Amino acid sequence: FLQVAAGNHDIEQDPDTMDIFKAYEHRFRMPRIKPPVILNPTETIKANNVPLSLSYDYGNSYYSFIYGPSHHIILNPYADIRPDSPQYEWLQHEL
Repeated sequence: FLQVAAGNHDIEQDPDTMDIFKAYEHRFRMPRIKPPVILNPTETIKANNVPLSLSYDYGNSYYSFIYGPSHHIILNPYADIRPDSPQYEWLQHEL
């Protein structure tokens, strides 16, 4: 039973399309809330200077699951977590 969370190496920007998190979405199948919504940056992301807030909601970005008596919540550190963001609103609902 393997559950993963997005990290800095999962951004993997495609140099031709500028897509981000594409490989991460295709490699893993986590419990989805909705299909992923990813807005790709217009500039190349440098490995040593990753923006802290990327637009990646739903899909494998954040999710929860029940395992035995525990409720696990997986958040994405690169998705927006401000009070009006989808990740924040989803988390409020989960709690």
